[in-house]
Amino acid sequence: MRVLVTGGSGFLGAHLCAHLASLDAEVDAPSRELLDLATGVGMDAALAGGRDVVFHLGAVTDPARAAADPERAHEVNVAGTERLLDALSTHAPKSLLVYVSTCHVYGVPAVLPIPESHRMHPRGVYAATKAAAERLVSASGLSAIVARPFNLTGPGQPLAHAPADWAQQARDGAAVIEVGDLRPRRDYLDVRDAARALALLAGRGQIGAAYNICSGRSVSMGWILDQVAPRRRHVHRAVRTRPLLVPELIGDPTALRRLGWRAEITLEQSLAELVAR
Repeated sequence: MRVLVTGGSGFLGAHLCAHLASLDAEVDAPSRELLDLATGVGMDAALAGGRDVVFHLGAVTDPARAAADPERAHEVNVAGTERLLDALSTHAPKSLLVYVSTCHVYGVPAVLPIPESHRMHPRGVYAATKAAAERLVSASGLSAIVARPFNLTGPGQPLAHAPADWAQQARDGAAVIEVGDLRPRRDYLDVRDAARALALLAGRGQIGAAYNICSGRSVSMGWILDQVAPRRRHVHRAVRTRPLLVPELIGDPTALRRLGWRAEITLEQSLAELVAR
């Protein structure tokens, strides 16, 4: 199987590439220099000769960065996706596209757990650009599946994410961990289980469908802190607090489970490995 992965150097992308390689897939994950979503440079070359599957993860994924530079976020997340769709239509129209979106397209949930049929009402620049890209994918006429991961963690998580940041502070010997708001409840899943889910969608997912990638349960950020920095005192810092747009997120993984997927790594194990790094 010949596979193209955009965003293959990212947190989820790197784990996806490793998993696909373990399945003996021929994986091409061009660097940003070789495939630039913001300009389209390298797009035609990346798709030359066709691909069986294209996993599109390339994006501005940090909500804070997206909010600070909405033009860049739109150029990469929306216009970049449109460029990829155009290139696919020309060079690899028979490829399967697995577009990796986000749970944040749902906005403030009207019901928990959130089913894929829940209306999209994104809050913030990042969520809005991912929702806009989803609409482009749906209207493209290509064979496509949408994946909506919820919160991910595990080995290699960037420090921009709270669990990795807190774990690093603890490793650095901080007597007091600086934190943001510990009240939100989030649906966390190990990144390797998410990578397995994406690969499974490419083989068994229904064309035109969207799938939540999640655990189906939520934990508080305070609980996460207790796992990565046990018995450490903490202090709230306003600079680390994002606006509390969504108090709780829980996804419904029923559709994914019907394909035979199950989470294999407990959140406790995932966080322990994050701490060990």
